[in-house]
Amino acid sequence: DVSKALKVLEPVRRSLGATHVAADQGIAKVSIVGVGMRSHPGVAARMFQVLAKAGVNIEMISTSEIKISCAVRERAIERAVRMLHRAFELQKPPRRRGQ
Repeated sequence: DVSKALKVLEPVRRSLGATHVAADQGIAKVSIVGVGMRSHPGVAARMFQVLAKAGVNIEMISTSEIKISCAVRERAIERAVRMLHRAFELQKPPRRRGQ
């Protein structure tokens, strides 16, 4: 999908007078989701602390009332998921696609 997105962005780049559009394919997304986040303050802070303690740098954050997503380096995604599962006392993380 990256090549398709870059093609779509090319006319936008020209219209804005930007010199280039950059893409980074080494990014993955980890999210925590739950309606309970509305009534439990501090979930986002806890997620960020867990990732920081695990040495996982957050590239970007997106939030809604029931979901917090963090873009992280793809090479750190497994560690991030394992640490979040441990911190939030969830079941064993699901296997990655293709495993």
